[in-house]
Amino acid sequence: MMTKGDVVLIRSSKGEPGVRRIWDASVDDPYVCLEVYWGRWERNRVEPVCPPIDKQRVYFMNDDLLPQLVKAFESNTSVLETLWAQAKPYH
Repeated sequence: MMTKGDVVLIRSSKGEPGVRRIWDASVDDPYVCLEVYWGRWERNRVEPVCPPIDKQRVYFMNDDLLPQLVKAFESNTSVLETLWAQAKPYH
């Protein structure tokens, strides 16, 4: 179950990894936001602009896997798909 505020790993349509916060998981495609927007909301209650993302592209945060994904994406290596297969789906 997705919970507002959870830190998650996301996969862009091109395979690029990113870190986001769950804003609203009550819909089919959850809304996620950047950490900077989450911080503004926590401090000042400024509601962030949060795009929806296909729930198939949301994964549990994995601090060990993230740097490997970033490196593989930046190097444009074929290992990227193998690494994404190791990510645990969040839904």
